[in-house]
Parts: sequence; structure tokens; C-alpha cells
Amino acid sequence: VATNRVLEMHAIADIVLPGWVIEVKKGLRSSRNLRANLMELAYLVAENRDVQGALVLDEPGMTHKRLDREWQEACKVLRPDIVERLSIVTVRSGELAGIPNGPAAEIRRVLADSVTPVESVQQEVLPRPDYYTVVLKLLVHRWLTGRGPASVRRLQGMAGCSYPTVASALDRLEQVITRSPSRGVALTRFPTDTWRELLAIAHRVRSTIRYADRSGQPITPSKLAQRLEALSLPGVAVGGVLGAIRYDPDLDLTGAPRLDLSIHSPAGKVNLDFVKDLDPALKRVDGHGERAHATIHFVRRSESLFEVDEVGRTWADPVECLLDLHEMRFESQAAQFVRRLESAEARKPFADQQEGTKPD
Repeated sequence: VATNRVLEMHAIADIVLPGWVIEVKKGLRSSRNLRANLMELAYLVAENRDVQGALVLDEPGMTHKRLDREWQEACKVLRPDIVERLSIVTVRSGELAGIPNGPAAEIRRVLADSVTPVESVQQEVLPRPDYYTVVLKLLVHRWLTGRGPASVRRLQGMAGCSYPTVASALDRLEQVITRSPSRGVALTRFPTDTWRELLAIAHRVRSTIRYADRSGQPITPSKLAQRLEALSLPGVAVGGVLGAIRYDPDLDLTGAPRLDLSIHSPAGKVNLDFVKDLDPALKRVDGHGERAHATIHFVRRSESLFEVDEVGRTWADPVECLLDLHEMRFESQAAQFVRRLESAEARKPFADQQEGTKPD
């Protein structure tokens, strides 16, 4: 009864076990949050001498050594009778560890069904970026949005590579670019032939990952996008049909066949665990033999060029959306999309964001 009263007063317990208050935190990374959670648990334990408290850290972003150091600091300010009834339990790749001692047997049993399984942690290590295609996409982006010339230094900063690397890419694009007297570089036209070459290798250079729904009742892309919005993930943007329609509401499409996401990943390491939060039925598939209900592409440049709308939703840039349309074989819609973006009316909101007339 006393335990239930404590839980009712604070309502923070994630797992109810007789004689225990167990709070589960997933992916905790900062000392500040660790201390706050540990102190809140200590308050609960202090209110009832028959209760023990366990702070369970599911795949924490802190090393065991660092956690142990934080535990020692907490012990300096807490009463010994509270410390005796507190513990930290970590779950890493399915392995349990405890601070200051190993997890109690009852906690081991209850955690077997209460924490993230090993296979849900999906760390993706990406290959080195192909900076030629990075530079090409930057120039196409500026062409479609009417932003005008950019200096080589500016392209270097946006791409996140060396000056010689950008210069080498521009040498390969010499037939479709112009260099202004002020040292700005821009496309002379939409580079149709070069673009076709990019499409042939787009799946590889974008490190595309595909997911299929295995439940038989797939959630609509729009609903998945709503779930993504609720997760508030930094660096994850909606592209594909949903993104293209955002830029061109008159695009000749009646619905999105899948959810396309672009992830800004200049460092080359990405945790894809959020896919299970979108829909646990989404399973990663290789090849194109199975229909994809969600697809992830990686944006490797230094600047994402993602856009955030008035309600806080993040959208992939027009070039990523255009590549998604091509990948889905919406060729006529992709051509319509380019024509629309090339129009003066569509370019104006982008061009208005420029500062002055010099190459940026």
C-alpha cells in the first residue's frame, strides 16, 4: 500500500514491482540528466523505507566508468540509508550491468520483457562521401532555387571537403558551368546529361536503405510522417513525394507510395533505432525485389540545406526530393518538378533569401 501511495504521488515509475520503483531511461547521454533522474528516484526512496529504487539506462550514451564516477559523486550528498537502496542498471546490447553491484535477480527477470532488444539498435557506418556528386547537387540546388553563383570557398564550406576537391569536381563539370568575373561559379542550364549519370549511381552515393512493412497492414506514408514529427528528431527530413508536393502543390501525383527520409550525416555514423519508433513492423530489406514502404537516404555534405516550415516540420531540399521521384520511376513528374522550380515564380521565395548580388 505504501509503495502504491508513493507511485501515485510521483507517477514516474516505468515498471512497478513489489518493493521497487524502477525508472527506465533510453539513450541517456548527459551527466545533468543522469543526476536529475537519480535525485528524483532518491526522493521516492527517501519517502518510504520499504522501497528500493533502480534507474535503468537502456543503451546509454555514457561509459560505465563515467556512470560509476557520477554514482560516487551522488553518494557524497545522499544519506547512506538511501544509497543502500539505490542502484543503476545498464543495458548494452542485451547485457545487464549494475552500479554499485550487479542487478538484483527480480530486476533481471522483469527487464527481460521491458527493455529494448539487441536487434533494435541499428548503427549505420557510411562509406566515404562522393564529393563530385556532392558538388553537383549543390550547384543543381542553386540553379533550381535561383540562388545564383557561389564562390569555390563557399562550395567548399557547404560540401565539407578541401578546396582542391571542389576544384577537381568543377573541372569535371566545366561543360555545364560558368565562372563570373567575381569568381562565382554557377550552372549555365540544368545539366541533363550529367544528371542522368548521377541517377545511374544515386542509390550507391546516397547509401540508400529500404524498409518494408511485414505486418500486411502498412501505415500510410502521411501517418508515418506525423509520427516522425512527434519524435522531433534533429537532422531528419521528409522528402520524396510528400516533400516534392510541398514545393509544388500542383505536382501530378495522387498520393505517396512510401515515406522518403533524408538524414544529415556528415560524420558518417547514424543510429537508425528511431525506425522502430515510427513502426515496429518496418524491416530492413536488401535489393529491389520487395516493395519499400519507407526509404532512408543520407546527405553527406556539411550543410544539410533542409528547410523547416512554419509549424516546425523539417523538409529535404528540392534536389533530394527530385532524386526520390526518379528513384520511384516518376519520370514525368520529375520533369514537371524541374520545370516548375525553374519558373521565376517558384524561384522568387528562394532567391529572396540571398544577401546582395555577389557570389556567397
